Amino acid sequence: MSTPRSTNPQSYYLAGLTKITDKIAGQLGSADRLYRGEPETYDEEPYWGKVSSTLYRSAPVVSKSGKVPIRHLEQGILNHVRRYIPAYENKENFEIFTELQHYGNDTNLIDFTTDYRIALFFACNGFHDKDGRIILLKTTDKTKDKYNIRKPQSPKNRVLAQKSVFAQPSNGYINLEDITTLIVPSHLKQWILIHLWKFENISAQTIFNDLQGFIRHRNLNWSDGPKRPLYPADKTLSDMIASQPASIDERNQTVLPLINAYTAAIQYSPYDATIYANQALCYAKMLKIKRAVETVTKALYLKDDYAYAYMMRGGLYSLVNDHERSLMDYTSAISLNPNFLAKIYYYRGVEWLKLEKWDSAQSDLLTATERGYDIVDAFRHKGVKNFEQRYRVKLPQDIAAMLQPEEPPQIQEDSVNG
Repeated sequence: MSTPRSTNPQSYYLAGLTKITDKIAGQLGSADRLYRGEPETYDEEPYWGKVSSTLYRSAPVVSKSGKVPIRHLEQGILNHVRRYIPAYENKENFEIFTELQHYGNDTNLIDFTTDYRIALFFACNGFHDKDGRIILLKTTDKTKDKYNIRKPQSPKNRVLAQKSVFAQPSNGYINLEDITTLIVPSHLKQWILIHLWKFENISAQTIFNDLQGFIRHRNLNWSDGPKRPLYPADKTLSDMIASQPASIDERNQTVLPLINAYTAAIQYSPYDATIYANQALCYAKMLKIKRAVETVTKALYLKDDYAYAYMMRGGLYSLVNDHERSLMDYTSAISLNPNFLAKIYYYRGVEWLKLEKWDSAQSDLLTATERGYDIVDAFRHKGVKNFEQRYRVKLPQDIAAMLQPEEPPQIQEDSVNG
């Protein structure tokens, strides 16, 4: 999905979030509702859009009669767990199932929340290449009885953090006529996760706020095992930036693996601005400039004092001739860190030239030179004449002289002949 050139990507995508929240608010009516977020829409076989329990989805199928009845499976689980844990002999069935659910065992419980923002988190937490969905379930006396909707009596930390309410449908799923489904488009997922973390204090850390959540996070992000996302090595990224692939096939071979690796990393670390910035560099290398702008803007949404990301986005805007925005980003980077990099003054100076702001351009070019940046060498591939033709400007003589190598002195023929 492309972003209109005249629109700030951050505003554009967050407008999509507002549309979703407005739809949720419009569905509230006078009745109470519960919410559930799922990172996929599950339209395909065998789900066909059903909101179902893990026990229903894993239930064995008997060829003639279909799935084994849920009540038989639940009773089998209860028998086994009570034999294994004698202390559970007199524990209420529902409470046993909530604990099993907490530790990841298949149960017939379907987890809902009273907070739509938490449902949004779950709808976006994973499968960033697929649409997610929000399920709204009206909680009337009829649906409470029909689906055995209850809160656990002794909730664990995670249940409290997630504001969980459980449904326990006798057939293992919620009937479609009892729910309303809202789609969360895949291109909004990362934006929503960042927004929830930044403004609502909702993240993986607050949602999975227990020892089990910590271990899961540690295994995914710190271990050297197969679950660890592949963060590209700095050298690999540096080689990609320095290379000049001549064809689409070469770009696919050298850059696409890096993009895919960063995508995998973001699935587990959606709040790391550096990952987005590095991925934006890869998109730029693939000449996907709008995608690069969007991605680096996510980095800036996460970290609004990220001078390097401002410089990068300024360069991207320059490539699509959005010089006003390019200047704004270069200026933001300089304001955050005036001693950041000498070349940023050169970059901003060139943007001033395109807009015929000669005094500002000269000031920035002089600053870059004073700080040791070779503006003549940097401008060499542009060339004064080519630059003037491309941007339909006429550089003042003194600025043109700043950007051109000095010509060697002419040797008079008389001096050669003596």
